[in-house]
Amino acid sequence: MLAAGFGTIFLTLAGLFVLALLGFFGVIFARNWVRQPDAPVGFGLSELRELRRKGEISEEEFDRMKANIVEAHLRRERREAEAKARLGQEKLPTDDLKVEKPKNLDLMQR
Repeated sequence: MLAAGFGTIFLTLAGLFVLALLGFFGVIFARNWVRQPDAPVGFGLSELRELRRKGEISEEEFDRMKANIVEAHLRRERREAEAKARLGQEKLPTDDLKVEKPKNLDLMQR
């Protein structure tokens, strides 16, 4: 009877250990997935200008993509500044920095 009790305890502890390992690796995976960059590395305004110059994208597409790249850059800078502020390295930039979107952006999204 005593051996059966130890077997049950051992299996329970082994199961808890496996669950802890799965949770640990799940958190690692989730953190790496969330930290993916907003825009592809190496694709920037110069490549967009080249596509527009070649006629591969229209002026409206260029404006929309440019706004997306600028917004992604500002989001990345804001996250980095917030992380530094949490560590006490520097104060947060003011929130009055705004990106002006093209006035006809709502027409371009149709």
